[in-house]
Amino acid sequence: KYRGISYFVKVLMITYLLLYDAHFNQEVSIRCTGSNYPAINADDFSEIVIAYPSIEEQKKIASFLSTIDDIINQTQSELTAWEERKKGVMQKIFNREVRFKADDGSEFPEWEEKRLGDLCSMITKGTTPKEYSVNHEVNFVKIESIENGRINIDKCGSISKKIHFTDLARSILVEGDILFAIAGSLGRIVLVTKNILPANTNQALCIIRLRDITMNKYIFGVLDSELMARYIRKCCTIGAQPNLSLEQMADFNSHYLVQRNRKKLPIVCLHWMMSLIRYRQNFLHGKSSK
Repeated sequence: KYRGISYFVKVLMITYLLLYDAHFNQEVSIRCTGSNYPAINADDFSEIVIAYPSIEEQKKIASFLSTIDDIINQTQSELTAWEERKKGVMQKIFNREVRFKADDGSEFPEWEEKRLGDLCSMITKGTTPKEYSVNHEVNFVKIESIENGRINIDKCGSISKKIHFTDLARSILVEGDILFAIAGSLGRIVLVTKNILPANTNQALCIIRLRDITMNKYIFGVLDSELMARYIRKCCTIGAQPNLSLEQMADFNSHYLVQRNRKKLPIVCLHWMMSLIRYRQNFLHGKSSK
């Protein structure tokens, strides 16, 4: 065994990588027959020659792969620890167990509670387009497009500009919007960034557009906290697919801070923690896909 994983398994992994080689795939294509359903028979497949390393080099490759596995496992443990820290800190902040003081040492005013709807210029959702496009004119964001706190463009659909500006005009996304899953994977959340625009979305994602865009990171933190998770458990509809209505989203009572206090609250720290966590998640995703 090498570093906890059997050598046999590592050889299988090496073989798997070799079968991904462009030359091997080209050889398969050459030997395929049939136009509608191209296929290759077992005899032809077994005759394809691949470059295979010596036993000693296989051991070197296996050792290298084990080192990468170790890094991924260590990073995953670190990521889990940061996730737990974030949950603990956010719960204390939004339960007001942790309070900050002004630069002059004075106390900040007490927090207020306000409906999320009162803080927004718009809370809405999209719909399913009549047809998708292959021209990639406009990104169409779905729940599965949201990964590790960001929008994966490769997992977005595509719609035409015509549908974007007509049938789906209500759900045109702008930079700074918060997308919150209200069907299926309840609570999945992401901030819309400039790089994915132009973009639109469907009815599974609630579009939250704040009157004051400087609040979006703070409200994002609230919606990504245990406070919102408890609200979901309290009022979501359980059926074939659990969901929240737009009215329920608007009625969510958000702890609201006056401007001074909101700036002093460690949301910057929280956002730093979340950014670090998501950076590590993206790191893991990148490592595992290579």
